[in-house]
Amino acid sequence: FILTVYTRTKNRKHYELKEKLTADEKDRLFDILIRIEVVSMVTNRNLTGCSHLVPLETQMNAMKSVMEIKKIGVIYNPAEDNAVKQVKGLESYCTENKIPLLRSPVPLDEEKKPLVSGIPSAVEILAQGKVSIIYLPSDSFLIANAPGLMSEINKRRIVTFSATEDPIKKGGALMGVVSRYYNVGLFAGFKAEKILVQKMKAGDIPIENLKRFSFL
Repeated sequence: FILTVYTRTKNRKHYELKEKLTADEKDRLFDILIRIEVVSMVTNRNLTGCSHLVPLETQMNAMKSVMEIKKIGVIYNPAEDNAVKQVKGLESYCTENKIPLLRSPVPLDEEKKPLVSGIPSAVEILAQGKVSIIYLPSDSFLIANAPGLMSEINKRRIVTFSATEDPIKKGGALMGVVSRYYNVGLFAGFKAEKILVQKMKAGDIPIENLKRFSFL
């Protein structure tokens, strides 16, 4: 699909459109192309960094350590690739561990953007499904709307487990195992120091998650 709408320029440093796309389609395709470029730089990348995501198995082990998990519900933005990827990982985990999972994507508008007004109905689907806990993935839409989202969930008295700290600290989610943003910032600074002060090549520094996490 990408090859039908883009072509590389002669100097192979830029992409050009072959046909007209909407602004949203253009932004989405550029995001995909960037991901492909990063993946292609397996042995010759000129970048490094760190991720704030906590391994799913670590999160699930923590969740099971504090309560019996009878049925998991997950609410997410189906237009956000990162969130969809996490939900697929959760599906695989639940299938392997024989845990029922109920998905409830937030409704999208005609431009394929999530509707804030659709949050109550998405939560109600999980409440009607009688989930024992709602999992909140690392989803920028949910994080930005955490107070309203958590108001809907908490008034239905459903336990929540978040993959990021803001829904807990600012929204009222019950718990989660997270990489604190402050600690991720310190880790990124540590890598920057290696480049700027120790003169290491960015490509020689691994891209990593934190090794220690916070149970909030």
